Amino acid sequence: MAFVIPPEIQTTITQAVSWLWGEYGQPVAEKAAARVVDETKWKFGIEKYYTSLFERVGFVRILGRMESEPLENVFTHVNVMDKLTAEQRYNIAKLKAEFDPRDFARMERVRRVAGDDAVAEFPKLFILGKPGAGKTTFLKHTALRAIKHEIKKVPLFVTLKELSDSGMGIVEFMTHQLSVHRFPEPEAFLARLLENGDALVLFDGLDEVNLEDEKRATMIQQINDFVYRYSDCPTLMTCRVAATDYSFTQFEYVEMADFDARQMANYIDLWFVGDDAKRENFKKALLEDDSYKPVRELAQVPLLLALLCLVYEERNEIPPERSEIYEEAMRALLSKWDASRNIRRDDVYQQLSLGRKQKMLARVAAKTFEQGDYFLKEKEVLRLIDEFLRGVPNLEEPEAELVLQSLEAQHGIFVERARAVHSFSHLTLQEYFAARYIVDNESRGTVQRLMAHVGDDRWREVFLLVAGMLDDATKFAELYLAATFDLLLDEEAIFALIKWAAQKGAAMQTGYKPAASRTFLQHRALDRALARASDRALARASALVRALDRASALDRASDLALASARARALARDLASDRALARDLASDRARASALARDLACALDVAERHGLSKMQAAVEALTLPENRSDPEAFLQFYKALAAAVDPYRDQWDPYRLLAVSEEEAAQWESISPEQIGLWLQYIEANRLLVRCLQVAYVPNRQALEDKILLPPDMW
Repeated sequence: MAFVIPPEIQTTITQAVSWLWGEYGQPVAEKAAARVVDETKWKFGIEKYYTSLFERVGFVRILGRMESEPLENVFTHVNVMDKLTAEQRYNIAKLKAEFDPRDFARMERVRRVAGDDAVAEFPKLFILGKPGAGKTTFLKHTALRAIKHEIKKVPLFVTLKELSDSGMGIVEFMTHQLSVHRFPEPEAFLARLLENGDALVLFDGLDEVNLEDEKRATMIQQINDFVYRYSDCPTLMTCRVAATDYSFTQFEYVEMADFDARQMANYIDLWFVGDDAKRENFKKALLEDDSYKPVRELAQVPLLLALLCLVYEERNEIPPERSEIYEEAMRALLSKWDASRNIRRDDVYQQLSLGRKQKMLARVAAKTFEQGDYFLKEKEVLRLIDEFLRGVPNLEEPEAELVLQSLEAQHGIFVERARAVHSFSHLTLQEYFAARYIVDNESRGTVQRLMAHVGDDRWREVFLLVAGMLDDATKFAELYLAATFDLLLDEEAIFALIKWAAQKGAAMQTGYKPAASRTFLQHRALDRALARASDRALARASALVRALDRASALDRASDLALASARARALARDLASDRALARDLASDRARASALARDLACALDVAERHGLSKMQAAVEALTLPENRSDPEAFLQFYKALAAAVDPYRDQWDPYRLLAVSEEEAAQWESISPEQIGLWLQYIEANRLLVRCLQVAYVPNRQALEDKILLPPDMW
């Protein structure tokens, strides 16, 4: 593509030309007779060098796009951590206590320093980071700041692999870069620049220098010698985290921090400039919708966030089949990112194809996830890798330790969380590979064994991934349906409730999906039972409010997934109502509930065009003393009186009536039983999600069995 130099950059380049001519060129030229000619050559060479450097650092390659993007269009200011992850002397117990992989708020608790501040504070920075963490992009950003004269130094950007492959020394290579741009007397200029400390030296990609023939060891020695000799020059160097078994004593070691929510939002803002609707919809889905938490986890890595932006840009949604996203992410980490930059690394396990690597990772993930282990002792990881390698044909002397180092240094799929304690770099990757193992080994009964975890929220993402990966998920769904009833063993009251709701729902013509009708019949029966067992006025009023709440939501979409989702919320309401009947809840919960429920009633009235109901609700005023239990009770009685006369017009499930006699059967149900019922509803809700991403030839037949007792299938 044709690079265009923005006017503001051209202005700063002109300023740099004047500065360098006055500081370096003029003193040399004054000794020569042809001063005018020398000045012209100097200024031409300086301008050509800066222009060429801007074209190199002012643009970045985005994986999946043909053309480079201006750096400032996508650059999000980064943070670094001044304590390296692998240097932490944590044991597994302490890691478990302090590190939850889905606790995104932890980013706010880790000491993070703005990258630009670290550059200002430390004259020598060794910047470590996982693949795709933005190390090179940050180095380019720093060079661009120098071009703009925000850092008053001359930027010298050196790709260490190019330097190593050239066979030159560092100063010789830098001199060559200057001479290419027709710098007069480049040796003298560079020597003076370095001696005066006026250069900003940027070494990129130490990990990209090959290990063969001692090339990396030679490079490390050259860098150490260079830094000692030109100690006044600020120097930055980047390297992947796990490739650091050497010491640079003059450098401050820092590690690139994952993006936090604010940085992810900033990145998305920059990506979708000019498309406000798509930008806001993507941010809301990725950063606020908890169903996308596993995807959000990957988005903490800039490379993978860019992939997600590309997918959303093309499809206008985050694909429900998450396995597609994860498979693309794996290709990016295992091969595509290096390939897109023409980087060929030392392959310490050349005999392992991409498929073998994935099978190895799947085996490690399945074994460790089954045991509930996220943080893994090094010896256990090595044992699992060695166990796999010994089964690979024609593999000479498998070295598990080298393979682990490669997984961390080259691909970033594993990370060292503390000394000799490792994990998958993201819990999402462990879940993905565990699901991959289950699908690949379906014939060995892995899907059948997976059903032992129905109802266990830790396995939620694995179930979704397996459902989406299977060629035909019919058997999976049938096994899952049967397993949901294992949650209710010996719970005769809950079984009776489920069967009663199924029979009653089948006899009623409501126009709603059978499973949705069964869900709400179960809830209404428990709700009426609560009304009989506690303060009738309060229970009836709060039941009306919950009906308004679900009506507001069901106005937008009345389907099986939403019905199950509402049941989840309603079950929690049911449990909290028991506490409410005892002590009318806390002041804080009471105050927030009042305003929320009033707004919900108005929303329903407006959506259904119920002007009289709207007027009645608008006439209500929130109690001044919201901590007064009596005022709270009176408000809800008044709200119920305002909305109840119109219920036939706004309650989408008004036809699903439950009599006092029917509800009496569950009057003595315990909070523990309500908890089991909620777990059962949650398990069925997950099955609904699984069917949304799975291929099944007869979807309707499976959906009709949800919340239906096996003897009615």
